[in-house]
Amino acid sequence: MKKLTPFVFMVAFMLAGCLQQLQKKAEAEGHMPVDGLIISLLPPESFGKQIALTQSAIIIYENNTHELLLVTELSGQSMVVVGLLPTGTRVFTITFDGENLHMDGYAQAVEKLPAAYLLLDIQLSLWPYPVLQKHYQIADASKRFELLEHEGKRMRVLMTDKNPSIQIQYSGQPGYKSDIQYKHLQRKYEIELKTLDYQELGE
Repeated sequence: MKKLTPFVFMVAFMLAGCLQQLQKKAEAEGHMPVDGLIISLLPPESFGKQIALTQSAIIIYENNTHELLLVTELSGQSMVVVGLLPTGTRVFTITFDGENLHMDGYAQAVEKLPAAYLLLDIQLSLWPYPVLQKHYQIADASKRFELLEHEGKRMRVLMTDKNPSIQIQYSGQPGYKSDIQYKHLQRKYEIELKTLDYQELGE
């Protein structure tokens, strides 16, 4: 399992850097400080569908590249994300029920990876644009943040203080079925997501 260590530390640093202990309780409840604004994760049912999605992820940060498989299941009031190495080794499992967030798996991943930030990236990529737009408008009374959609719904840009901070591009629509390129322009990391399997779950 030693080969997991560089991956864990790279992802931990690129997502949130060194998290302060005072943030951890808020993150366990799905709340994250993002550039001075407290953003809450959306409840799983707000996605509007029950799906199971398998994606390959290429994570690029400071000339380092790592591969991961992400299995995301949205079922009723539950969001479950499993991260696997390409060999099938489970790195982490994150569960979120709309109120509480829990992570288990490889010990260093559980200790170092900021689960709430990872789910925030996933929600920004997959959730319907109108749902996200309304969520950010309610959370951001100061109007520092703005979520825009361009190129016939094939691009999303999260603006912070009128500057682009996150850019998401889709190969097609709906975005959650397509290949996705996620760029965090401030933290200088990229995630390339390729959809391997998509299923709609029964009621």
